[in-house]
Amino acid sequence: MIDYEGKPLEDLNMLETIEFEKQMLKRVLAASRSHMGEGLIDQINIFIALIRDHKMQLAESEAYKKNEKEDGVVLELGEIAIPPDLVTNPDVDKILADFKAKPKADVKKILAAYKAKSIDEILDFYKKK
Repeated sequence: MIDYEGKPLEDLNMLETIEFEKQMLKRVLAASRSHMGEGLIDQINIFIALIRDHKMQLAESEAYKKNEKEDGVVLELGEIAIPPDLVTNPDVDKILADFKAKPKADVKKILAAYKAKSIDEILDFYKKK
């Protein structure tokens, strides 16, 4: 069983999982630099793969929960979709009005989902290396 700070991998939240993955990546780097056996390095890489799989499961689970909500509000990242009628007849004012009419992301819900106090706290996990 894989544990991180006394908790099994299956019980870790997203932030703990990311921190655990970073820790294991540092270990595999240290093992590689010190020319440890390939068997040990392979085992650490297997643990990293399991941790990444758990991280993907958490992300998919959270996305699935958000898609099931009655209000239908989902945080979408990436390109902004323009309504089809505005693609064929582009009008900046109509496009802006369409975006203003869309509901805004609820930051408090997002922070609660990641068990974080602020967005900076979430971003700090990605900045640390």
